[in-house]
Amino acid sequence: MKLLDYDRSFYEVVVVDDGSTDGTKEKLEEIKGINIVYVRTERHGAPHARNIGIEKSKNTVIVFLDSDVILEKNILKAYSKDFSNKYIDIVQGNVWEQMINTKLTAIHSKWRHSAFLDKVQSSDGFLKTLDTRNVAVKKSLLKKFAESGNDLFNEKMTTTNGEDRELGYRLVEFGAKIILDEKAIVYHKDPITLWGIFMQKYKHAKGDAKLGISERIYDLSNFNRAVLRPTRFGVPIPFSFLAWAFHICGSEVEIARERFKI
Repeated sequence: MKLLDYDRSFYEVVVVDDGSTDGTKEKLEEIKGINIVYVRTERHGAPHARNIGIEKSKNTVIVFLDSDVILEKNILKAYSKDFSNKYIDIVQGNVWEQMINTKLTAIHSKWRHSAFLDKVQSSDGFLKTLDTRNVAVKKSLLKKFAESGNDLFNEKMTTTNGEDRELGYRLVEFGAKIILDEKAIVYHKDPITLWGIFMQKYKHAKGDAKLGISERIYDLSNFNRAVLRPTRFGVPIPFSFLAWAFHICGSEVEIARERFKI
């Protein structure tokens, strides 16, 4: 389901076009009957674009979505129900479902689900961070956070990823409560080849290292989380090991580059 298929009185769409050349503005002008806020920037990176989107949004809840996802039809209603609990600040949606279903993408999805939750879900059920592939955040929280002297998405990170999780850790430290709703689903177009999947891990780890949130090769708890525990869900050890190895390699390479100014 596409976002435009929803009841259009239910939401607004904020599009921050970060220097695209694919006619985004012209395509948006063809869409009728929906409130679209369009902002053009010039290649400042995803963190800057997200911060602009937060500033321009007028609604009480901001939903962050990747541009290449298909939405489950109940997602906005699911988020609305979750926020009926006034003590919840952020709802993390399901980021593991795949748009292209093969045996390999199913294994990748199971691995990501296991590794992510083992790392960020506390014993009390709350999460320690967020993933902007599909997450809903109260704007009042972000406003209060910024007014307390905190940066939102790290705009120094213009060519890497991980700035969403880095912000999530800081929001939790600030006191934010994050819950998981696996029924708030988007279908994502992740890589469909082994090489593509493992290179994704390598690139993500480089971003994590730049932000100071990466795993290290000597962290045995991370090895257990990323290699051993996913076998509970049928993930083969060779896949888990290589996913972990590419991630660790990206992390250690980037840390070495930063240390020795390579």
